[in-house]
Amino acid sequence: MSVWPWVTDSPEDRARRVALSYRHLVERIRFDAVADVGAELDALDGRWAELGAGWVKPTALELDTAEWVTARQLADMFHKTPQWVHNMGSRGHIEVRRIGDSPRYCVGDVLAYEVKRRQRRRPDQGK
Repeated sequence: MSVWPWVTDSPEDRARRVALSYRHLVERIRFDAVADVGAELDALDGRWAELGAGWVKPTALELDTAEWVTARQLADMFHKTPQWVHNMGSRGHIEVRRIGDSPRYCVGDVLAYEVKRRQRRRPDQGK
């Protein structure tokens, strides 16, 4: 993964850059300026994935919820940063175990955390 070239970008700025790049591609398609739409889309997806915005192209992963993985592996699975994984572990949101010399994190803990987070953010419906 390459380093994000616009180092002062906030997460919102990053998302805006990604969204605008796809908007520009749509405009080029609209004006018949793209010969191979699939190839252009794949190239754009690849560029953003290389820069750490792999969330632009959903992937079907088979997750073993009982698996213990490194921060980097977990970050890649959930399109997060290793720092995010470390923070969630230190805050007690996900369990941390030492396996050998490195901390390991449970895949299922992240899924459970995300479910709880989304439920908290959902407005009351009918209460």
